[in-house]
This record gives sequence, C-alpha cells and structure tokens, in this order.
Amino acid sequence: MLTGFCSHFEQINCEEWKTNNCRKCNVLKVYPYRFFALNHRENFLIKKEKLLAIKNLTLISPSEWMDSIVCHSFLKNKSHYVINNGINLEKFFPENHNKIIEWKRKLNVENKKVLLGVANVWNKQKGLEDFQQLCTLLDDEYVIILVGTNLIQKKKVKKKIICLPRTESIEELRLIYSSAEYFVNFTYQDTFPTVNIEALACGTPIISYRTGGCAEIVKDCGYLLEKGEFAQVPSLLKRNIKFNEDKCVTRARAFDKKIMLRKYMNLFNGLI
Repeated sequence: MLTGFCSHFEQINCEEWKTNNCRKCNVLKVYPYRFFALNHRENFLIKKEKLLAIKNLTLISPSEWMDSIVCHSFLKNKSHYVINNGINLEKFFPENHNKIIEWKRKLNVENKKVLLGVANVWNKQKGLEDFQQLCTLLDDEYVIILVGTNLIQKKKVKKKIICLPRTESIEELRLIYSSAEYFVNFTYQDTFPTVNIEALACGTPIISYRTGGCAEIVKDCGYLLEKGEFAQVPSLLKRNIKFNEDKCVTRARAFDKKIMLRKYMNLFNGLI
C-alpha cells in the first residue's frame, strides 16, 4: 500500500518509499514482475493521494515491525494498530512420539537430527541458496528437510538435502514440524511468518534470520541470526542447548487464532 511498485523492500533495504516518493525503483525484476511500464512514481503518488483522502481509514499490521514501517510512511497520521497473525492451535500441537519415529524411518533418517524448512514457494528470498551452503557445513548427525520444493529444485539441490513436495494435509505438516530438532527460517523478507508459530506450537524451537517480525515470535524459544549468517548454525548446534517443548508450545499460545479474531472484532465494534 505504501510503495509505488514492490510488494517487499526489506531484502535490499530500499527507502525510496520513505524519502523520495519512489522516484527510483530498485526492485524492477522481482515480484510483481513487469517488463515495460516504469510507472512506479506515478503509482506511489496516486496511492498517496487516494489513501490520504480517506478520513476514517484504520490500518492493522500483523507485527510491530510492520507497524514501525507505517509510522515512517505517508500513512503515519492515520489510526493504526497491531494484531498479530494467529494459527489454529487445535490443529498444531506436538505429535505422538511413535508417529514421529515411524515417519523418520520411512525417510531413512531415524538416526538423524532434522533441520526443517517449510515454504509455499522456494527461492533465493526464502533462503534456498543458504540451505544449500549450510548442508556442506553440518556434521553427519544432521539432515536438512525442505518442504514445498518442486521437481526442478529437487533435481538441483545437494544430495544431503531431502526435498518434499508441498502438502495440503495439516496432519502431515504437524507431524513434520514435530519431527524436527529445529525449524529453520532463512527468509530475507517477511512480515510475521505463521510457519514460525506453527513450528513452536508443535514444540519445535526456531533458528531464524532477524527478518521483519520474526524476532517478535522467537523470543526465548530459539536463535536469531542476522540475514546471511547461516554459517553460524553449526556452532549454535554444538552448544547443545535444549529448548523446552512446553515453553515453545506456551509461546505459540500467544498467537492463538481465537485471540486474533477477538481483537479484530473488538476493534471493529469500537470503530462502528
């Protein structure tokens, strides 16, 4: 809403939206793709005019990080609130231990510690290349499993990485989360990723880049790294710190979908 073109500017730390009315666009070749029209500044000015003209506009961000972006934009004087993304805690919880053993045996990783990555679409922004490099640094006791990869990616990634297709089954996803030693999120651009919350709800701690609202989720249930610092992961693993499963689940309860919906309804009722 507050840029002239891009859907996300965090990865390259672009501040044209804040300082220069998107006069120059630094992300021409990323989603949403375009090949001809370079009307980013015109788009920015139109958005600015139309949105500022709405007298009773109320903005809701899914994270404190996103809200801080709003506070530096042309929308800063509009009413704005933070309501965190939520998940269904009736669907995500630690899976039965015997089911975990059976699932790992099917993948022939029953004696391995799993580092898990999950994404709807895997690309450079989601850290696919970082996982490729990380696998060469890990001891043999660890294995990387990536969920959501396509057939082309499966052929290209290193053999040490197990690629699984995207699953529509929450039960299967819950089992996968529960089977991991750590859920690893190498995303370079995000707002408040629910995959982090889903992993915590299944009792799995997180290793994440300090991207967007990720730090607001992790807290004391894992490790935070600066973007691109995947090489630090092996040293973190050698610390052999055990993050309490119950503590991870308790942390996830703060992001119960029921709480999120209640906050939306309370705000809506207050506005009307």
